[in-house]
Amino acid sequence: MRKALLLLAVWLVSLTVVACAGEEATTPGTGTPTGASGQPIKIGLVLPFVGVYASLAESQANAARLAVDEINAAGGVLGRPLQLIIRDDKLQTDEAARQAQSLIQQERVDMIAGTIHAGGNLAINSVTKAAGVLYFATSATDTLRKERGEYTFHTAWAQSAAAPFVLDWVSKNLGRRWWVIYPDYAYGHEWKAILDRTASRLGVTIVGETMAPLGTTDFSSYIPSIARANPEVVYVFSAGGDMVNFFKQATAFGLFDADTKIMAGITDLTIDKSAGYDLIANTHALLPFYWGASSQYPSTGRFAQAYRARYGVPPDGYAAIMYDTIKVYAEAVKKAGTTDPRRVAAAVPGSYDFTEPIFVRQCDGEIARTMIVGRGNTADQARQAGDPEWALRQVVASAAGAESMLPPCGQ
Repeated sequence: MRKALLLLAVWLVSLTVVACAGEEATTPGTGTPTGASGQPIKIGLVLPFVGVYASLAESQANAARLAVDEINAAGGVLGRPLQLIIRDDKLQTDEAARQAQSLIQQERVDMIAGTIHAGGNLAINSVTKAAGVLYFATSATDTLRKERGEYTFHTAWAQSAAAPFVLDWVSKNLGRRWWVIYPDYAYGHEWKAILDRTASRLGVTIVGETMAPLGTTDFSSYIPSIARANPEVVYVFSAGGDMVNFFKQATAFGLFDADTKIMAGITDLTIDKSAGYDLIANTHALLPFYWGASSQYPSTGRFAQAYRARYGVPPDGYAAIMYDTIKVYAEAVKKAGTTDPRRVAAAVPGSYDFTEPIFVRQCDGEIARTMIVGRGNTADQARQAGDPEWALRQVVASAAGAESMLPPCGQ
């Protein structure tokens, strides 16, 4: 009877674990900490493990696990191990807020990081701001710094920080007559506003524009107008699957066969991989991180090697963002000598180089990440580069993350 009751108890516990899928609590690292035996420092991750950003969420979770295990294997922070508690926000703003609230009230986390959608960033920020908990936002936004809490930091890229470098490069190297395609939501509108402010200064003429709904699958009605305008550059700010759909249809219509050059407003490893060499060859794109930039940035090579050894694939930009986030937080706690949020927040600003050079500013918690322009390789060029599966682009220009890239405080 006693054995039967024990088996029943184990079964009930297993049901509880399954019911909490997406709310994973990791042990304090899988490595063997050296002297890290105190009360764990708890880090809550809120990420969208369902929907269009699920693969990026998994990249960020993997990078966080790698960073935590490295830190714990080296002795932890202040003699204490780091512990991850991972929650799924299901790509929903309300759920992101609910999970952040749960992490604070039930798990008593010391810090929260995530998520990969702008609405979720703002929702989590509202919760952490009210609770006085540190928050590191890990997706691109130009809005968060204007609504941040005292202990909020942004470790992804800001469009206004990337714009001066990349827009200047495109105008000087690809052409000054642009057709602009941008998605009809916050990210696209932020880029459009930046273009409206800077085009004339760069000598750029916007010969036409297309505002496409997020999730557009059919761009065919837009392409004839683009072809008639004969722009030097088609600048595509629609990202992810939308960008891939446009590339496929523009290729089918022969738009890429002309002298028109294609510039992607943002891309990443997983996006280029899904597009394939035939679509991305000779296109250009902005990348907030590229694993193949190790000759320019040695820290990129070290991170890429560690990530690939563990997971079998190179890291994408979102992985780099989360890896930086965990490492920056750990360094700030060491510097502060405590997990007290006020003292840790004061210790965060400064320059770091864990995956590439970055700079976190004090006045608004904004980050300047290294920015890279990559030209798409052909399959033959990838083979010649020594990695036929993953050498998707080659670096043609870059700017190391520095304070000078950021807009004035208050903007």
